[in-house]
Amino acid sequence: MRAPRFDAAIVTVPLGVLQAGDIRFEPDPPNLAAARQLVMGPVARVTLRCKEAFWEEGLPAAGGAKVAELSFIHARDELFPTWWTQYPLQSRLITAWAGGPRAARLLALSDSGRTGAAVDSLARATGLKRNEVETSVEGVHHHDWASDPFARGAYCYVPAGATGAVRELAAPCEETLFFAGEAADTTGHTGTVHGAIASGLRAAAEAMGSRSPTGELRAESEKTGTNPG
Repeated sequence: MRAPRFDAAIVTVPLGVLQAGDIRFEPDPPNLAAARQLVMGPVARVTLRCKEAFWEEGLPAAGGAKVAELSFIHARDELFPTWWTQYPLQSRLITAWAGGPRAARLLALSDSGRTGAAVDSLARATGLKRNEVETSVEGVHHHDWASDPFARGAYCYVPAGATGAVRELAAPCEETLFFAGEAADTTGHTGTVHGAIASGLRAAAEAMGSRSPTGELRAESEKTGTNPG
């Protein structure tokens, strides 16, 4: 059976997969050199399912006030410095998040060790006793994108000296390969979901503009300011 052939392709795999060489290009496009200049960052994320949304019943750290509209908790000194609920949805889920060096420390722990660190952090951030938080937890889900072979990291960031790498990664290659994904967003939203979506729309428009007659007409009209009708 012959392999299918195409005139163009949009490459949307995560930066970590591109850097790992899990996809083979012959020959390598220059975009890969740009991809190697960027860095895939780690994130440790743990979601706790609680027996009840205890934060709605009043927290010592909030002076005992009920915080039914709680969205985020920021606790800078904790291993898990950021927490969020599902508000405005009423839910018993609360999610812990840590990036950078803290994430590296947390990802080196076992799942139970990470859960314990999350309970510790949440207890201190809310002013509750540790056993009060621990006994409320009835389910845990861990997110470890770094060990996922289809992600190999959580988000992209631009290190010093590589400010042009994002545009180089996003540049069309011979009107054949078009790169998209959060690492290829050129609107300033690298590392975000909305940046990834925007880059996909941009790559799709470029691919269509380079291949279809109507796309070519649209692309030319954008340059001249005319309306193709």
